[in-house]
Amino acid sequence: MKIAVLSESPVDEAFIKIIVGAILKKQVENITTHSLQSRGWQALLQVTPAVIRNLYYKTEAEALAIVVDSDETLIHSQLHEQDEKTNSNCRLCGLRRIIKNTQDKITVMPNRAMIKTAVGLAVPAMEAWYRCGLDAQVNEATWVRASNEKKFPYTKQKLKIDAYGSDRAGISLMTRCAVEAANRLANDLTEIEKLFPGGFGSFARDVRGW
Repeated sequence: MKIAVLSESPVDEAFIKIIVGAILKKQVENITTHSLQSRGWQALLQVTPAVIRNLYYKTEAEALAIVVDSDETLIHSQLHEQDEKTNSNCRLCGLRRIIKNTQDKITVMPNRAMIKTAVGLAVPAMEAWYRCGLDAQVNEATWVRASNEKKFPYTKQKLKIDAYGSDRAGISLMTRCAVEAANRLANDLTEIEKLFPGGFGSFARDVRGW
């Protein structure tokens, strides 16, 4: 299956590609369609419509997988999919709205299916997914409690240190660690779906719906 991956870091995109293949249980071919001048949530928001249009009109991509960090914003839940008033600050829901608005404006071409999409939310960052199964306190439930109590047992910086051995690791080391984590988790996705039901679970359901 030909897919494109969009995230806040090329390191994260290497991880996501492997995980998508594991969810689909098939080989995936990565379609490169973007070259971000800057990374981060705001940059990704701005580029998403252009990426979708480019994929549809100029490539043979069948699907687009997008994952962003939640940082300290609202964590996605099933309730958001039932009541739009509850999801105004949810990044995952925000991306879904942008995707829908973009696809609604696309001029459909003969014999060209619309780009399938999947959106994930890493809580609070992708490195938390990398640590899944290695650190018992790293999961969505713990982060929700910590957010409510304003007492965080770990930070994004600590997650980076635990994931890469340093918060200043180079991109080659970071990519290698991300790929190792993806290959480990790809053997059995049950745990990450259980520990990260809102952000990863929703992503996995989207992908399985392709």
